[in-house]
Amino acid sequence: QYPRETVLERFEEAETAIGPVYDTSQFMEDPQVIARDSITLVEDPDLGTLRMQNTFPIMSETPGKIRFAGPTKMGTHNQEIFAERLGISEDEMKRLSEEGII
Repeated sequence: QYPRETVLERFEEAETAIGPVYDTSQFMEDPQVIARDSITLVEDPDLGTLRMQNTFPIMSETPGKIRFAGPTKMGTHNQEIFAERLGISEDEMKRLSEEGII
């Protein structure tokens, strides 16, 4: 019923804790989010440069870093998960694939 800025101003005048509810694009452009480096740029071989959430918290001596954005293709880790972790044989994986299970 009221514009966001009006609501924020009225609550601030009443010395009440309040903050806006953002959608993703508004969050990415928020001055505080930018100032805290909450969003970082990550290079992806398929998608190019991506803006995504940075590591949290950002430590002064060991700040951490996002190494990659994650898999962009379905099934990227199937072999590792099915064979190495679940012990499914190549023949069983082929059968499951042919039946549309995996």
